Amino acid sequence: MRHAAELGVSVTREFWRQGVGRTLLETALGWAENSPVLRKVFLLVHHENRRAIDLYLGLGFVREGVHSGLLCVEGEYHDCLYMARPV
Repeated sequence: MRHAAELGVSVTREFWRQGVGRTLLETALGWAENSPVLRKVFLLVHHENRRAIDLYLGLGFVREGVHSGLLCVEGEYHDCLYMARPV
């Protein structure tokens, strides 16, 4: 799995809608694209997080699958989308 990297980004609510997430993702993807080893970047996102999903799609990620019940919030289980893109 040396050719693949998992990406995780979290932005606190006070910084939403300021381009922070996009900037972090673009920086990380730029680094990954310059790696001599990496060929794929993947991430997980809550299946109802429409804004994040749209951002990822706009940056070239595609949906590759669903992890059922992966996320537990206050005792309730939620699905996550598995998304990836080549670098």
